[in-house]
Amino acid sequence: LYEASQYKKGLKVSEQILKKFPDHGETLSVKGMFLAHLERKEEGYELMERGLKINPQSSISWHVYGLVCRSDKKYVQAIKCYEEALKADSENMHILREVASLYVQMRQYSKAVECREKLTAMNPFFPSFWLGLATAHHMNGRYDLAIKVISAHELGNNQPPLDKYMISELSLYKNWLIELNGDYQQALEHLKEIRPQIVDITGWKEKKARLLLKADRKEAAATAFQDLLERNSENDDYITGYMECNGLDMKCDEDQDAVLEVIGTLQQQFPSSNRLRFLPLMYSTGDNFVVAAESLAKYALRKGIPSLFSSVRVLYADKAKGAALGTLIESCATQIRDTKRFSDSTDDEPASVLLWCNYYLAQHYDYYGDHERALTLIEEAIRSSPKTIEPYMIKARILKHAGDFRGARDTMDYAR
Repeated sequence: LYEASQYKKGLKVSEQILKKFPDHGETLSVKGMFLAHLERKEEGYELMERGLKINPQSSISWHVYGLVCRSDKKYVQAIKCYEEALKADSENMHILREVASLYVQMRQYSKAVECREKLTAMNPFFPSFWLGLATAHHMNGRYDLAIKVISAHELGNNQPPLDKYMISELSLYKNWLIELNGDYQQALEHLKEIRPQIVDITGWKEKKARLLLKADRKEAAATAFQDLLERNSENDDYITGYMECNGLDMKCDEDQDAVLEVIGTLQQQFPSSNRLRFLPLMYSTGDNFVVAAESLAKYALRKGIPSLFSSVRVLYADKAKGAALGTLIESCATQIRDTKRFSDSTDDEPASVLLWCNYYLAQHYDYYGDHERALTLIEEAIRSSPKTIEPYMIKARILKHAGDFRGARDTMDYAR
């Protein structure tokens, strides 16, 4: 009844028993547990303490008290209760599993290892027990022992048997433990051995690239990261790893020119990557920033990408970059109004480019609190393309920021 959360029924049953045996300590404790879960905590704790006084050696009474303390987040007291319960019933699997989890929660990893060893000794082929023991050793900093546990059981007679996905994840976990143990060459050899068992091919390739880099085999690591970039050129970790293979730190000002050069090379290899197009703005300043921003802005304006401002908004934390972006888009809008083309182009741009210039600038001025200028620009964008939905949504946002909530509601409703 407790596990099914049927506390009222449980309370009735315990009361019926207590009518016949009013001083039965374990039943008093169970009744107190139900009362505590029915928001009658003070009365519940009193009954549980009374039950313990009647039978202080009862594992059930201590277990029940521990359950209530745990649900009330009194973890230290709950551990003490579980330990008392184990003195009376040292092989109770339920109590051992619960207290092992609490030991981990309270960072008492050595005690968690002891509990997990007892559980594994009781049923050595049950996966959750020996995996729990390996994890306990892992958290206790004994990676070598965790590896031994997995090695001893991964080919054992598991009941139930592990499916291919569990075998794949277990193999990768063991490889991670070898990596944590500091033996990168052994980890690489193990990674090669487990390749046929792995379902998560991308995860396997990521581990290989990272291990090659840690083993200081930078040329091989660069090839591995290149392979990953071909799978997903938008992943920051792959790009950062590739930079590290070239001895570059993307956050180091001294490496800025070299980083931009490598990013430029990657852009040529992966021209459709939006992340590679954006990264130069993150790690460049001054003229380098303006050049990178102009390239990104013109690409987005020509493509009609509404999320341009959202993409670069993070750059506005740097006041100089925010101002430079505003100046750049203003310049683009002026060029389109005057000549219908950008200064470095010989072909006329689509009429929609000016729409997206105004769309961006409206958000730019809204960001800085110039709602009047923002509304003027977004109205111009709406007039140039009355059937485009996005400008109406931005207009509603600007009106909201300006304090015109009714107008914002009506505008958004119209767009909808």
